[in-house]
Amino acid sequence: QYAYTLDQFDGRTVDDRHASTASTTTAWDDGDSTFGYLTTNRTDFANDGVIPEFSSRDGWTYGLGLSHTHAAKCRYLTAVALGADVEFADLQGSTFAYRGFATYAAGEVPLNDRLSIILEGGWGYRDYYRATVTPDRNEFIWRGGTRLLYRIDEYWSVAAIFKYDRFDSNNSLFDSDRTIVGFVTAFVF
Repeated sequence: QYAYTLDQFDGRTVDDRHASTASTTTAWDDGDSTFGYLTTNRTDFANDGVIPEFSSRDGWTYGLGLSHTHAAKCRYLTAVALGADVEFADLQGSTFAYRGFATYAAGEVPLNDRLSIILEGGWGYRDYYRATVTPDRNEFIWRGGTRLLYRIDEYWSVAAIFKYDRFDSNNSLFDSDRTIVGFVTAFVF
């Protein structure tokens, strides 16, 4: 899979990104599935900051991950997924280059034949090994979210999503959080 993304705000380019992913999925006889992937992307931000050697976020990011989904086949829980990945960001700016890992879990709870809620959570850690700031900017990442999924038919679905990420750093300049709210539709055949 290859994707090109051009981010613009008010007609001005913020960044552009080239990303590629190689993945494989194994479908087991009992309904379970295992998914593995290797991803790489190259991002070029329009603004590299005052001193690019420290502040640029341009560069390559690599990821490797594996997840397993168990088809629970229960009335109150139809699927459980567990996964882990590692990531390496070899960026130009020493403040943003990192090595990290993450774990995550999800469970799907059916509400009726077409409607279900998916609960997600995760934990990770990033080591900003080249950063020269004090205190260090290494961070624990806490993730939580939910999706309300409606299956229109056997191919189409739409979901309302809510995600929250907490980037817990000892350095108050990088201690932050992020909330994502929106709708996603998917066509799978």
